[in-house]
Amino acid sequence: MPRSKPQHMSLQERNKLLEEFWITLALLKNKNSIRNFLKDLLSETEAVMLARRLKIAELIHAGWSYDKIERKMHTSPATIASVHAWLDGGFGGYLESIMKLKEWKRERDRRGGADTKN
Repeated sequence: MPRSKPQHMSLQERNKLLEEFWITLALLKNKNSIRNFLKDLLSETEAVMLARRLKIAELIHAGWSYDKIERKMHTSPATIASVHAWLDGGFGGYLESIMKLKEWKRERDRRGGADTKN
């Protein structure tokens, strides 16, 4: 499929397209639905890349050094710096997701490590 550059779309068209995408994600109410959607949408490489960025943001937020993150995640300082810039100056999405994940992990551990069904 040929790629269409966002710059070749009107701002109104781009905003409408993105709004429908965000709503689609929000309407998927459980882990299985979201997983299935993203497995259909993204290649495994793309999904892993996004998951790694989230993990890097989590480690930065936890106070890990770039060197330690580099060794653990096998990534470049440039990638870590890019994630760090978005974590500090983005729209708050990384921080909100990190905090929600941290709370989910606490709850999971409190229940004895059992994963949720959805």
